Amino acid sequence: MRINPVGPVPVAPAAVDPLAHHAAQWRLVSMELAGLCVAAALDQIGEPFDPDELTLVELLTHPPVVPTGRARRLTFALLHYWRQEYTAAYSRALPRVEGLLRELLRQQDVPVVRVAQGDTRGGASLLGTLIDRMTEAELDPDWQDFLRLLLTDGARGMNLRNDELHDLADAEPQPHRVALVLLADLYLVARAHQPNADETADPQEV
Repeated sequence: MRINPVGPVPVAPAAVDPLAHHAAQWRLVSMELAGLCVAAALDQIGEPFDPDELTLVELLTHPPVVPTGRARRLTFALLHYWRQEYTAAYSRALPRVEGLLRELLRQQDVPVVRVAQGDTRGGASLLGTLIDRMTEAELDPDWQDFLRLLLTDGARGMNLRNDELHDLADAEPQPHRVALVLLADLYLVARAHQPNADETADPQEV
């Protein structure tokens, strides 16, 4: 296990599979480029349309995954982004990913709590575990890889969530990376808005 040189924070083991390492590097480059595209798209929304807080909250809200309070906090992240207040947008957008994903998994009956066993305490599952369980909720594995590389992979990814949580980032967040975090939030919001199969099935077939 590698130890971060700026503090005693364990990070992921170094990659041992060269092919997997190179594949992850290519995905990382693709994500950086995608971030520039997402940032440009967000700018195209923000500049001409100038959406207001009430409109965005109403648009994003979809209980139980996206209750009004969570929608409002995500709205603030978007508004900060459009005002070019990237650090504020980043600090508001990052925690939303974990909350949205946890509730989305809970609604699909995927365990999101660690059960106490022996001397091991129970508690809420960490973000890395939640990402690992996305396939149990039949969420897209490509998005699973995206979230892992973006937020929690300390060996081959951006590791944004862990760097922010442990105060390891030296520089201000780059706009295109803030845009990627917002994209992660909006993907999970979009999934929350999708009807369940039971809701769309023919009543005679249920």
